[in-house]
Amino acid sequence: MPLFCQKRRPEAPGHLESDSRILLLLWVFMVAALLITADRARAEGQELLETRPVLETGRFYRIGVPSDVPWTDTRFDVKAGQRITFQARGGISLQQGNPGGYCGPDGLGFSTVQQPLSDTNFGALIGKVVLLISVEVDEETGEETRNEIIEYFYIGSEQSVEMPIDGSLFLGINELVVADNSGVLSVQFELIERGPGLTSCVSLPAFPAGFPGTGCRTGLS
Repeated sequence: MPLFCQKRRPEAPGHLESDSRILLLLWVFMVAALLITADRARAEGQELLETRPVLETGRFYRIGVPSDVPWTDTRFDVKAGQRITFQARGGISLQQGNPGGYCGPDGLGFSTVQQPLSDTNFGALIGKVVLLISVEVDEETGEETRNEIIEYFYIGSEQSVEMPIDGSLFLGINELVVADNSGVLSVQFELIERGPGLTSCVSLPAFPAGFPGTGCRTGLS
């Protein structure tokens, strides 16, 4: 029985070049996707690992806390167990045009549902420590979701507070609706090293001469 062999025709050069271009484009897209993913992970990791200034003992820090913004960033990180003393002065209005809404750092003698700390005076000076756990980015919208642990604490006109967790220190007014507020509280704070058996508040030094009142500018000097 005769055998018939069919020779395979060599592929045209144009067809080979087309396949090579497709493979090259696929490789370029894969490399680009890997680079974008790496850059995003690097940016998120850098934000998580970014260090901020820390407080030093024996030094006073001063900042203005506007009453018409939710929170003022002190630009400092704190550690759990550190004790910080706070002194505040000045006056603010919790509702512009309403004389009954004027108060000092201790706030007004009642509470509402419109405040972060429900069991303390409305409009009083308070603080919070924010520990950033992770940042999630929606690939379609680019919207960021920050997963955080937040601990609040009361300050008023004078207080010594043990920091509840590690994180970034913020100061603010004990009110959630702040757009109609006016005025600035002037705050001085100092880091006190925590010693063995320290459970009570330490005595606070007096404000240094010339320490400004409500005219204190926002931000550390």
